[in-house]
Amino acid sequence: MGKQTDDMTRLVGEIRACDEHRADFIKGVQNRVKQCAEETRWMIANFRNDIEGAHSVFGGRKTAHHKR
Repeated sequence: MGKQTDDMTRLVGEIRACDEHRADFIKGVQNRVKQCAEETRWMIANFRNDIEGAHSVFGGRKTAHHKR
């Protein structure tokens, strides 16, 4: 093959490799975002449970203001 054909063949291989790496990177980012969203939902649920527990311990009220 000629030099130009060899160079084009090499470039096609590099482009395909970059496409594969980019696709893998995007999948990794998407998976991490899903994981973070799930962790955030779990944290919020636990926080709400903690707040409800604290309210029930301190007077059984769900508001911070007490009527006198």
